[in-house]
Amino acid sequence: MTPPDFGAFQAAFAPYARYVPGFAFLQGLAGGSPAADAPPMTQWVAPVFDVDELERRIRDLKAVHFWLEQNARALQATIQALEVQKMTLATLKGMNVSLHEMAQAFASSGANASPGVGTEAVAQGGSPASEPPTEAPAAAPGVDPVRWWRSLTDQFQTIAANTLQEMAQHTATAAALVLAQLRAQLAAAAPADPAGHGGAAGRLEAGQAVTPLAVLYLTDHYADAAADILDHLSAELPQVTDWVGAVGVGICAGGAEYIDEPGLAVMLCDLAPSRYRVFSGLAPLGATQGPEGFVPQTALVHADPATPDVTELVQELAERTLGHYLFGGLAASRAGSLQIARSSRGGLAGHGREAAAGLFRGGLSGVAFGPDVGIVSRVTQGVRAVSPAYRITAARAQCVDELDGQPALDVLLRALDLSLDDLPAVIARLRQTLVGLQAPAAPASAGRTGPEGHREHVGRVPLRLGDDLLVRHLVGLDPARRAFVVADEVPVGGTLTLCARDVQAARADLVRICAEIRDELSPEEGEVGGDPVQRIAGAVYVSCNGRGGPHFGGPGAELQIVRHALGDVPLVGFFAAGEIAHHRLYGYTGVLTVFVADAPSG
Repeated sequence: MTPPDFGAFQAAFAPYARYVPGFAFLQGLAGGSPAADAPPMTQWVAPVFDVDELERRIRDLKAVHFWLEQNARALQATIQALEVQKMTLATLKGMNVSLHEMAQAFASSGANASPGVGTEAVAQGGSPASEPPTEAPAAAPGVDPVRWWRSLTDQFQTIAANTLQEMAQHTATAAALVLAQLRAQLAAAAPADPAGHGGAAGRLEAGQAVTPLAVLYLTDHYADAAADILDHLSAELPQVTDWVGAVGVGICAGGAEYIDEPGLAVMLCDLAPSRYRVFSGLAPLGATQGPEGFVPQTALVHADPATPDVTELVQELAERTLGHYLFGGLAASRAGSLQIARSSRGGLAGHGREAAAGLFRGGLSGVAFGPDVGIVSRVTQGVRAVSPAYRITAARAQCVDELDGQPALDVLLRALDLSLDDLPAVIARLRQTLVGLQAPAAPASAGRTGPEGHREHVGRVPLRLGDDLLVRHLVGLDPARRAFVVADEVPVGGTLTLCARDVQAARADLVRICAEIRDELSPEEGEVGGDPVQRIAGAVYVSCNGRGGPHFGGPGAELQIVRHALGDVPLVGFFAAGEIAHHRLYGYTGVLTVFVADAPSG
C-alpha cells in the first residue's frame, strides 16, 4: 500500500488556509512543520508500549477530530452561503442590475467609512493631499461583505416587492378592461327606448337590480389574487349578488382561448334570483324541491378532481335535478382546484377566509337552474369510429377478455391490421387508438337503442358516436390471456368501439354539435321565427385541457369553430381535467351548453 503523500496534500490545500481558521495547525500536523506543537502524522501511528502515552495520543487525536468536524461544518455553511450569493448575483444580473457599479460603489463607500489612515487624517483636520499616507497607494479599497450581502438582500426584497406591485397593477388593469367590455356590451345590447330604461343596460342606469348572477373564470396566473379580483368586481358591479366559476390552466371567452397565460372572463346572466340557486359543499343543493319552492332542473357544476368518489358524487347531484342533467367540469390548475361560489345568501362563517369570500377547494360547487331556464347542451367526443361496435362478453374490472365471444386481443389486432411480431408498430398505433365504452342497453330496447336513445351499431362502423359513449385510453396488453386493458371499468354486456382522434375528426364532430344546437333552436314547421342564433342568450363551453388549439390545427381554432357556427354570442368557459355532462364524467371531450333567451313578453 502506498503511504499518503502529505507534502502533496499540504501544497494542494495551501491556498485555502486563509479560509479556515487553524489550517496551519493541520498543515503542521500532516507534514511535521515546526510551527505545530505536535509530532508529524507519521509518528502518531508508530508503535508505543506506554499506556499513558497512548491515552494522551487518543485524547489529542479526538481533539483534532472534533476540530476537523467543526471546520467541516463551517466549510459546508460557507459553500452554501457562496452558492446563495452566486444564485442571487445571477438573478440580479438577469434583471440588468450592474454588479460592477454596485461593487465599485461599495468599495468607495467602504473606504470612506472605514476608520483607516486616510479618514483619520481628514477627521483630524489635515488635508488628505497635504500629507498622503505612505500605505495609501498600496491599499486597495475593500468591500465590506456584510454591507455587500445586506445590499443584495435589499435588492432582492425590492425586486420582489416591485414584482408583487406590478402583479397587483396588472390584475387591476385586467379587471378594469373586463368591466369596460361588459358595460360596453350591455350598452350595445340595450334596445332603443325613449325612456332609456329598456333592457339590462337601461335598467342598470335606472338603478334597478339586473344581472344578479355572474360566471367568472380565471387562469391560474390570477389564482393568488382570486379573492381580491372577486371583491373588486363585486364592488364595481353591485347589481351582481351571486358569483360562480373556477380557476383553470386555461379559459375561453368569445372566440379566443387563453391557455398558460393571464386570462379573466366574466359573463353576466339576466336571471331573476328565484330562477337559480348557488350551491357548494358547505351549502349543498337540496333534494328535488327546496324549502322556498325552488325546483332544480339542470346545474352548472365545478368539481375538484382530487375529491374521493367524484364520479359517484356527480351522479348523486344529477339525481337531485328534475332533468338529471349536469354540465361543467373538473377544475384543475397549477394552483390546485379553486372554485367560486359566492351567494347572496351570505358567507359561511367559521370555514376560513376563502369560504367566507365564496372560494372553495374540494368537493362540488356551481349553480342550479329552474325549469323556466331553457338550455340546449351537446357533447363532442372529437373521435371517429374505426371499427364496428363489439359486444363485451367477458371482462374483469378494466381488463377486456372477450369481444363477441372471441379473445379480445385477437379482435383488436385484426381490426387494426396489426401483429405482435412487429411490437414497435403495435405500440405506435395503440397510442393513437382509444376505445368507446357503452353500458348495456335496457332489456326492452336491447339490440335496438342505447340508454340515451342512440341506436347501437353492433356489427358495423357507426357514422357518429353518441353522448352515452365514454371514450377512454388503451393502457396495456396481456398477450398471455389474449386480453387488453383500458382506463376505466369495462361493462360486461355493453359495447366497445375502437376510435381514433385526429384534427379532422375533432373539427367535424365540433361542427356537428353546433349544427345540432342550431337545429334544436330552429322554429318548428309552420311556426314563425327568425335566425335560431338570435335565441341564444349566452353559452358555456368546457373542453378537455388536452384539446385546445393544437388539437384542432392551430391556436384558437376550437373556439373559432364555435363562433363561426353560433355567431358572436356571449361565451365563457374553461379547460378541464374531466368534463361533466348528463350524469357522467367524460374525458377528452367538449361540452357546449347554450342558454335560450326568454320569449318576448306581450
